[in-house]
Formats: sequence, structure tokens, C-alpha cells
Amino acid sequence: MSNEIDLLCCVQGSEIDHIFPVRISHSAKTMHLRRAIRQQEPTLRHIDDEALQFWKVAIPLTSITDDSGQFNLEDGQQLMDIMRISDIWERAPSDDILSGIIIRLPDGECVVHAAISSIQSNISLPGDVNDHWSPRSDTVRCLFDTLERRRLVHVRSPLAASVYSMRSWLQNAPQSDQALDARRRSMDPTYPFPGFITFFFVDDGQDSYQDEMLWSKFLERVHDAFYNNYRVILFCSYGNPSPRPVFHKAGVPLCLSFAARVNLWPTDRSIGLLLTRLEFDEVVARHERKLKLHPVILARIFDWTAGHVGAVVQLLHVLGHQEVRQGAQLTVDDFYAENPPHLLGQQLRSKCGPFGRGLPLDGEISEDPNVSVFLRTLLRHGDVKEEMENRQIIHKCNRNGWIYAYESQPSSVTRYALASPLHSSVISWILVPSNMPRYASPFELCFVPAISSFEPSQMHIPIHRVGAPNLVDNQLPEAQ
Repeated sequence: MSNEIDLLCCVQGSEIDHIFPVRISHSAKTMHLRRAIRQQEPTLRHIDDEALQFWKVAIPLTSITDDSGQFNLEDGQQLMDIMRISDIWERAPSDDILSGIIIRLPDGECVVHAAISSIQSNISLPGDVNDHWSPRSDTVRCLFDTLERRRLVHVRSPLAASVYSMRSWLQNAPQSDQALDARRRSMDPTYPFPGFITFFFVDDGQDSYQDEMLWSKFLERVHDAFYNNYRVILFCSYGNPSPRPVFHKAGVPLCLSFAARVNLWPTDRSIGLLLTRLEFDEVVARHERKLKLHPVILARIFDWTAGHVGAVVQLLHVLGHQEVRQGAQLTVDDFYAENPPHLLGQQLRSKCGPFGRGLPLDGEISEDPNVSVFLRTLLRHGDVKEEMENRQIIHKCNRNGWIYAYESQPSSVTRYALASPLHSSVISWILVPSNMPRYASPFELCFVPAISSFEPSQMHIPIHRVGAPNLVDNQLPEAQ
């Protein structure tokens, strides 16, 4: 028998779905339980210990219909600090019974967000949401609806940074030797209680691609609704856009539907991460500097950036510092006059943001000539598919976020492209034209320069053979 017991806790007066679990040693006392509850539920920390009352209850979950959470404590048992847990609960409570703790607050106190407080300790926030950002309500709603329906969603793009990061997932997941139940227990604050839906928002999901247990034993079961109480969305900086995102030696590969595979570009069966025109207009309207842009330049910016968030924000930042006549709108002519192509490219690359991170540095290009050769090919053709001879360089560029993978239709072939026309333009400015001749073989390298050094008149001189037959009287030359 385990020395630990899991108890369900709820604050009297809060909504019934604000139930959170607490694990406590069977040999501990109620004072230790009080401390564990206050640590698990941050909204109780400002209330004095003496003012909180803890009551033992046993209520079937199926009979709880009152959303107000006003539980009847007449049949409950008030717990004193000196009582031992083993004396109160001789055995572990049943999963279908709220056999745990009801926390009674002093008069005048209330709890606002007890529902998610037990999960918030596992969530790291990147900071306050900026008022200048677009909420992207429609895209977020579609993404959440997809997550609820499909249960598992694979998002691929360096732009795919989630707002809330479940860091504890990846700290416990990759290459761990723990048993699956132990890993679920360490990641899921509601485990093993039924009736709760736990959402996992996974940042840097590409780090989990090699974790066979995670994908074959957990994510596959989430996808197949075997674990129906989980919803998982993986935000990955790169990945396979096909229905099978990972391949492992054991088990059948996971197969995702179109809707569950989210890339930069939207399709008729899946949403995309790029801004729609309405979202783009909202980003411009919310920009920290009030911009007076002519409708034509607005349309051009949207076309140049294709709705790429980093490109839009970076370009608006540049435009925010342009010199424009008082009260006048910035036009296309003004833009071209203020921003010669090479200077604009330098400005866009100089900022450390989502746009700059999607571009190679000068050193990364110069240290590997194959990078510049591949990028020139990509600029020439618009997109490329993976071949045996370019596989290594494609994977390098893809993992660095310089190119993006998508599945072309109807052939279902994985192809790679740059994120936007603005990315293509900046990379073309980075790649300084080379005047050096190219040779297909060592023979051409030796022969062509030698021939090109002759003057045209020399090409008509009879061939003069060098060797013993051309020596006078076959005599060796005398030493000088």
C-alpha cells in the first residue's frame, strides 16, 4: 500500500469545477495537509491559518449539480490540526466520490480563480500581454475548436510560440526512463482523478521527436481518445508536414488529419498562422506609433509580408520612424524614396525579432557554400522538394527556421519555401552576386582558364609537338 493519499479539495462557495487534488502522506497530520493545500491553492495564501476551516466530506460526484458550490457541511467532519490523516481516511477514497476536503472561508472572503490555480504553478508566462498586440480572436477560436475535436494538434513554425508554456512537460518528457504513469503524475496536476480535462501547451515540441515512449504510448493514445481527458498542442519550430510527423521503430506511426496539422499557410482544410487581412489591419491599428499609411501601401505591405507576424511588425517599426510631412499619408513613392532596397534589408536584419531569426547570418552563409547555392536555387524556383543530393542542406535550413515545409496538393509531396516575398527579397540582398566562373569538373577548372588565356590569333598556329622526335638530329641539348 502506498504511503501517500490523494484528496480532492474545493473551496466552499466556488464553482464545482474548481476542484483541485492534493497529495499528502498517510502518516501526516492535518496541519501538514493545511500547509499542502495553501501551497497548491495560491488564492488561500493571504488568509490567516486560524480563519480557514477544513471539513471532511464524502459526496458522490454524480449528485453534484449545484454550480454555486454551497455544499452542506452538516454531515461533514471538521478537521483539527492535531488529527492524523490515517485516522481520518483509513484507505484511499473512491474516484467517483468527492471524498476529500471542503475549505470554508471566513465571512467576506472569496476565491476568484480557484479552478486553474492548481495548474498555474506549472505554467510560465512570457510576460503581460501587450495592448498593441492583436488578439486574433477568430484564429485562436478555430485553433481551440480544433484542439477540442482532434485532441492532438501539431503546429510547425518558429512563429508557433504558445502564450502559455507547460515547461514541466518537456522537463519530464524527453528521453525519460520513468514509467508512463509516473510521468503523467509528474506532469498532470489532476492525475489520476477522472472527470477533468487537462490541456497541455507544449513549447519547443521538436525536442520530443526522438522520445518514442511519449509519442507511441501517450500522444497516440490521446489522439485515439484512449486518454479522452487530455488535449495536447505541440508548438514546434520545424517538423514533418505529412500525416505522420514522427517515425519510430516500435508501434504503428501516429497519423494526423489535415485539421490537426497547422503550418504557416492556411488551406481549405486547416487554419494557418499567418495573419489574415482583417488581423493585419488590426495589428496596424494597434501599433504603438499611430501610422498614417495610404491604402495602397497598406495593401503592398500585406502582399510583401504575406501576413507573416514578424515581417509585419518589423516593417511597421521601420515605417514608424520615416519622415513624412505633417498630417500627410505615407505613399508607395515615399516608401521607395526613404528605403532603398539594400538599406531596407540592413534595417530589417538588424533587429532581433521573429523576422530576423528567420534569416541566415553572414557567417552562416560564408562558412557553408552549400547554403548560398541552395538558397539561390530556392529563389530561382520559388520552392523545392527534398532530393537525395539536397536532403542534408534542406534539413539544416529547415531546422534553423530559414525555410518552411508544407505538403503540396494534390500530390502530397513535401516541399520547402521561404515564408514571404519579403524574406525572399532580403535573402536575395544578402547573397552578394558572384562573378567567379563555375566549373563542373576538375578538367574544366584546369582546361578552361588555360584556353581562355590565348588570344584568338594564337588558336590558328599549327600544333607544335614537344618531344624527342622534334629535337635536331635526335641529339640532347648541351648543358649551358
